[in-house]
Amino acid sequence: MNFNELPFQHAIEFKQGNGSRQLAVFSDPECPYCQRLELELAKLDDVTIHVFPFPLTQLHPKAEQITRKIWCSPDRTSAWRDYLTQQLKPDNAGNCDTPVEANLQLGQALGVNGTPTLILSSGKLITGAASAEDIDPLLD
Repeated sequence: MNFNELPFQHAIEFKQGNGSRQLAVFSDPECPYCQRLELELAKLDDVTIHVFPFPLTQLHPKAEQITRKIWCSPDRTSAWRDYLTQQLKPDNAGNCDTPVEANLQLGQALGVNGTPTLILSSGKLITGAASAEDIDPLLD
């Protein structure tokens, strides 16, 4: 898989520091491991994180609706992090066009079968929550 060919328009982008390093994450806003990972991702520096919302409704029935509300927020970046770290729900109906279906198909094609799944710029997939200390050296 070529990292640069990912459909980044379907992701929520976080640019931290100079944003020089790249990371993609498939994440479910209702997943406790994703919520823990979000706290760790916030600690990383000099990285652009592309979060592909990936609601696993069979495990988390409310995940798709929350994902839609986050995507339809005026500031998706803040809405995503606020929900995952503080459970602050976006105040909208969630009725805009979202990339949820496209992201689910993309994840299947890439072999993503759980959340969180991290994709390094090298194309390597890492499943499960990891600490900032563990992720940071992998970004170089």
